[in-house]
Amino acid sequence: MIINFWGNLKEPLRPPFRGQQRVAYELTRRASVKDIIEALGVPHTEVGRLIVAGREISFAAPGAGDETL
Repeated sequence: MIINFWGNLKEPLRPPFRGQQRVAYELTRRASVKDIIEALGVPHTEVGRLIVAGREISFAAPGAGDETL
């Protein structure tokens, strides 16, 4: 799964991703987008919108390896 972080959301990312806009995240288990974002160090409360393929999705949506968020 590829996740793009915009604006100040790049700063709370955990190393080695801190400061990067584009993060490749390997899915090793079924997880919601909320869980994936928080595992990377970004509080979900700081995220304004989640967009996949031009459509807004919820935090409860499962992450998929072939998606770009």
